[in-house]
Amino acid sequence: MSATPVITESSSLIEATVSQYFESFSSGDFGTTASLFDVEGVLYPPFDQSVTGSQAIASYLEAEARGMQVELLKQSVTLLAEREYQCSVVGTVHTGLFSVNVNWEFVLSSKAKIRSVKVKLLATLQDLLAIKQTS
Repeated sequence: MSATPVITESSSLIEATVSQYFESFSSGDFGTTASLFDVEGVLYPPFDQSVTGSQAIASYLEAEARGMQVELLKQSVTLLAEREYQCSVVGTVHTGLFSVNVNWEFVLSSKAKIRSVKVKLLATLQDLLAIKQTS
């Protein structure tokens, strides 16, 4: 079964939740960011093990994401199942030391609670090595 693009009231709610995720993330309000997740919600960061539950997600973001700013470039919402949506977002994360292109894959319930977010860096090995050398 392939995912189909959707434009519905639910997809508008999904987009609003994802927008709030990035707004609260960029402002360093990680408690709000984490509150958007389901009770068993999971964050899959690019280099660490998965983080489950809003309290653990808030703590992880506080330790790892402080000072990061996100610039969104492209977003799409698709219906995965009757009560589940996927929102794919491409953007750039800016820190004081570097910027990197990123893809976020959100899976959300029909009530717009985040079930999971997979964060994938869109960088080559050379890009990552250059970041390591400058930091």
